Amino acid sequence: MAKPGPAGPIPPITNPYPRPFIPPGTLAAIGLANRPGAAAAAGSSPAPSAPTPVAAPPSPPPVEPGEATARPDLGLLGPPEPADLPRAEAPALVPELAVLLRDTTIPSPRRREGSAPLFAARREPSSTHAVPTLLARREPSSAQSAPALVPALDALEFESPGGPRPRRSLPNLIPEPGAPVTVNLDRPLVERPPVEPPRRSLPNLLPEPGAPVSPLDRTLLAEAERREPPAGEPPVSKDISSSSPGTPQPGALHDLPTLVPVGLAVTQPAPVKPAPAPVLPTDVPVPLPRLPPIRVVPGVRDRWLWVGVVLAALAFLGAVASRLHRGGEPASEVAERVDPPPSADQPPAEPPPEATPEPAPAEPPREPAPPAVIPPGPPPLAGAAIVCPETADPAIGLLVAPFTPLAGEPLRVFAATLEGDVALGLHVLAGDGPAAGALDARVHLGTPSSAVAGFTPAAVGEYTFAVVRDGAAVTCSKVQVLGEPPQRPPFAAKGRAWAVERAWSAAEEALYSAWVRELFSAPPGDPLSFARLDVATGDPARNLLHDALGLREDRLDDPVALRLRPDGADLPYVVRAYWSWKRRLPFAYRKCKRGGDGKAPRCGDARTNLAPGPGFTMPATELARVQRFVHRNIGWGVHAGNARTAIGDSASDLYPVRLDHRGLRPGAVYADPYDHVFFVVDLVPARDGRPGALLAVDGEPDGGIVRREFWEGEFLWSTEPAHGGVGFKQFRPVVRQPGGGLVQLGDAAIAGAPDLGDIWTGHAELAGTAFYDAVLALFEPPPWDASRLQREAVAAFAELARSRVEPIARAAEFARDRKRAIAMPKGWQVFEATGAWETHSTPARDLRLLLALDVVLGLPDRVRERPNLYVTDGDPEARARALAEELDVLLRDPQYAITYTRSDGSPWTLSLRDLADREEALARAYNPNDCPELRWGAPEGSDELATCSFRAPAEQRARMEAYRGWLQQRRLPTRGDKSP
Repeated sequence: MAKPGPAGPIPPITNPYPRPFIPPGTLAAIGLANRPGAAAAAGSSPAPSAPTPVAAPPSPPPVEPGEATARPDLGLLGPPEPADLPRAEAPALVPELAVLLRDTTIPSPRRREGSAPLFAARREPSSTHAVPTLLARREPSSAQSAPALVPALDALEFESPGGPRPRRSLPNLIPEPGAPVTVNLDRPLVERPPVEPPRRSLPNLLPEPGAPVSPLDRTLLAEAERREPPAGEPPVSKDISSSSPGTPQPGALHDLPTLVPVGLAVTQPAPVKPAPAPVLPTDVPVPLPRLPPIRVVPGVRDRWLWVGVVLAALAFLGAVASRLHRGGEPASEVAERVDPPPSADQPPAEPPPEATPEPAPAEPPREPAPPAVIPPGPPPLAGAAIVCPETADPAIGLLVAPFTPLAGEPLRVFAATLEGDVALGLHVLAGDGPAAGALDARVHLGTPSSAVAGFTPAAVGEYTFAVVRDGAAVTCSKVQVLGEPPQRPPFAAKGRAWAVERAWSAAEEALYSAWVRELFSAPPGDPLSFARLDVATGDPARNLLHDALGLREDRLDDPVALRLRPDGADLPYVVRAYWSWKRRLPFAYRKCKRGGDGKAPRCGDARTNLAPGPGFTMPATELARVQRFVHRNIGWGVHAGNARTAIGDSASDLYPVRLDHRGLRPGAVYADPYDHVFFVVDLVPARDGRPGALLAVDGEPDGGIVRREFWEGEFLWSTEPAHGGVGFKQFRPVVRQPGGGLVQLGDAAIAGAPDLGDIWTGHAELAGTAFYDAVLALFEPPPWDASRLQREAVAAFAELARSRVEPIARAAEFARDRKRAIAMPKGWQVFEATGAWETHSTPARDLRLLLALDVVLGLPDRVRERPNLYVTDGDPEARARALAEELDVLLRDPQYAITYTRSDGSPWTLSLRDLADREEALARAYNPNDCPELRWGAPEGSDELATCSFRAPAEQRARMEAYRGWLQQRRLPTRGDKSP
């Protein structure tokens, strides 16, 4: 059976409208079909085979030319069209649609009840060819559709029942004017009689013919016909699609035949003339209705408000009357006034008459009430009469950590002052608990003097903590204890490292100094070291600010906690920045040059925590911002040159201080002439026969921290201007300007500050050993025991020598695994190189070792030169000879011996006498390409050197011999020096 096809070719349809811009994927042409046919569109697509002829369908019923055409599928009105129309135009309202056809006789498995399938050609975004697409359209009669000019589309699916269809190119979404567009219509395989479309009422416009008309609709139609348009205006056309002249007006409604192109039309209702407003007669008065009186009934809230106002007024009047009755006697605002008890020879005062109670009828008369005094009993709590002063002492600082305390969680109360040996006490004044209570505080005398105590609040509320000095409160602080931790924003403010809420003062400096002492506390004779700084800050027993912000910032087991690993020059800055961040204080630093050519380092403009530079504009947490500030800003911007700025240079981070207990308090910085920086952590005075000590920590290049005692062999001193300003210094206070910026105080401002004033620029007057004698006299007054000082110097020298063991072992392991030697810098860069040479070489460390050896060997001569400072028993020469003999015994003492690992892994032990005899060899023992035996000065041909397995290249050994003069002269080269 042949496949049915169209009765004849359909004439091409031209589009007279201009082509607008349509995005890819927009509907281009819509045709009527049940499945794709064999005919192809005209254009550039290949020519398909001719369609098979089939019987033509029955002719549609004739249409009268004067009758209007009803579109039952769309529910719209349009003009009648002839049966044989050679050309058709796309509707103007929807220019994207070229042709819109309908055939209700073609069934479809995807067709719903009352819907008509539409076949369309759609252009894909990635192709210029048309893709056949089946459109199922939702009718306006559906409950889910809204009335619209273009019906809604239910689905957009691809359907090709007839097999693969040759791809056709669609030249234009909307063809050029005059270009033909051919639409091929396929017929079904079986002849079917035309099916009468279902009758439906129009949802939006007018009802279908024959449908019942309600009385209301009939009345509205009659009223519309009765009214005429306004005078002077032409009648308004009801069909806005018939805009061209000569278009016939729509006539009676009837069904739309099949296979006829459908046009789009919009019907505009006729204008409605508003009804005239009624006119009231003016001669007849209109009586106004009499409204009932309005009575506002007050609500419950208003009633209680009035009750509160009345009670408040009564309370105020009662207070005024009581005040007048007492004759204006002042009342205490802090503690209740208690009258003193009556003495033995003075009778008690008579009670007022109104205070005598009336006797009960069934009981005998009562005695008069006793006077209003406290009867003798158990003594009140210690500090019950503690009264907070109106003005706090500005020299005493007080803090409570954590800064947001919670009920049931332990607190730390911490107070400090810089006023010398002052015994401080701590008390708590609770609102609901006891009137006052003394806390069990640990008191530390010195500069600063401090007190630390613990307290656990039992309930939520406000607590007052007081610092007591000589039995009276001098400073108080109120703390609000919460039941739950407060909510915090997820990100910190942009453009800053942390906020500033406090200012530096004498009290804040005292708290900072006492906190540093607690962080690195240990007995003077005990060794103290940390692998990193965060190991110390992560210890709650040491860090009084441990997790003070409640961010888990100091938990070593928390991956987001703060990680601190500064080296020697960065260590004082990082500790100061850590305290400033926790206390919300301003902080500043400068980027400085290292100096050279006989000039001291110079610094640029200061950077602060409020203006840290780039990198602080992205959203980040508070810990992330502080971590970046410490690691990037301070770690990359601070070096040893920051501490060696010239004396008198105000454009610097540090200022020189007097050599006294206040100037050398914990938190001070010591800069030596050879780019080594120490951080002072305690000054222990001599007490009860125990010697004093000045303790400082030293940051290693690998981030380790070791505590050192001040002595001449390690805290080097020089007054040469080429080395810059060396000695003890303090951080310059950072203050806020009126405009909001932060600046560092200059020397003049510090000298004029009443709570500071510890600046001193007379360091150049202390040449030679006078500087060390002045510092030693701070914690131990002369005359000194030379024998004890010599033993301490030998022990310190042994400790300094042992510090070389581990770096040399790491360098040997690193060099043993390398096929090439580590490159050796030239000239002065040997002491300031970077990379593997800086990590594994020890030129600066060896220079310090040689300087310490000079101090140990030269103590007998110092006794001869300055006998007034030492105990000599009247014979300085004899005392000097005895010291030399004691020194030789100490250097051979096994307790000071050093053991290192040779190249083959075997241990070798050296005495301090061996090191003293190898002074010349130690001047060229810093090359990491040499074996450990050579770096410890093993003589040639000795058993000790027999295990050496690698040596530095000959070219490097020759340069080391040329540079040996720098270590023999005990000085660092200046920048630019090529050789001594």
